[in-house]
Amino acid sequence: MNAAVAAYAVPRIFAELPYTHSWLKICQHAERLDRAEITEFDTNVEGTWLRFFYRDYIFSIGERGARVQLTVNDADCPTDVMLEVNEHFAALLAPHLRHC
Repeated sequence: MNAAVAAYAVPRIFAELPYTHSWLKICQHAERLDRAEITEFDTNVEGTWLRFFYRDYIFSIGERGARVQLTVNDADCPTDVMLEVNEHFAALLAPHLRHC
């Protein structure tokens, strides 16, 4: 797949978490994900999105009312990578939902 097509791939939604902290806190928490690089922060009439590069994939966290969705740009992203991202943000946004 060429880069132009990959840039417009339909994202895979892999988790939803409650929107319990400000975007400042979410951005600061994203910066603590080891080897993650924030690439974009966008806010407009459709909502707020934070995008970051992590382990060769582009992830997004997007506002959906009282929840945030976690998406990845590649449907073939390994489950363990998505679980790492989900666990990282669940620690901030929904610590009561984390595994013991």
